[in-house]
Amino acid sequence: MELAKNGNLGKLQITNLSMGELQQKIDTAEKGKQNPFSNFNDMEILTWYIYEQKHVDAKNDRSDRTRKEYENELRLFVEHLLQHGSEIGVDIEQIKEGSLFKSLEPRHLRRYQEWLVSSSPHIQKGKVYSPATIARKTAILKSFFQYLYRVKYIRTNLASGLRIATVRKDDRPDRDFKIRLSNVYCKHLNALV
Repeated sequence: MELAKNGNLGKLQITNLSMGELQQKIDTAEKGKQNPFSNFNDMEILTWYIYEQKHVDAKNDRSDRTRKEYENELRLFVEHLLQHGSEIGVDIEQIKEGSLFKSLEPRHLRRYQEWLVSSSPHIQKGKVYSPATIARKTAILKSFFQYLYRVKYIRTNLASGLRIATVRKDDRPDRDFKIRLSNVYCKHLNALV
């Protein structure tokens, strides 16, 4: 399997190749009239997805915070599949083309989603994921697998296996509350001075 492990299973490396080297792989494939990602492995396509510069002005691309969030979430997804594949119902013994992503089926993503909210290590510690967290995790996975399908890295739209994860208005974090609280604190502090 082409998933690079750094010492232990707990820390997967995204890839050792730079974005310039990945761009060179794409250019070489295109020159040979191949799919641009035909020579990528899973970690390379994951890296490209997260860090690809899509806009001429890089300031319009994903923020560093968003990229880090996507990287952490997708790394955790891969680690969970490798560590808890049998619990989730993923048969990782049958890897197609040396690729975990190409070996997955839509049902695996659905099972992963169900496992996250019912028996993941987070749940076993007596904690629960908020609806907003599940919605965020689902949105990242959906976006990633739709991308893999769109660029023809995978042949099946795996995102179709994900259940809809919505957040009711009452379950959304009240970000305005922090602003209001900060304003009250500042007024109170100014009154004391």
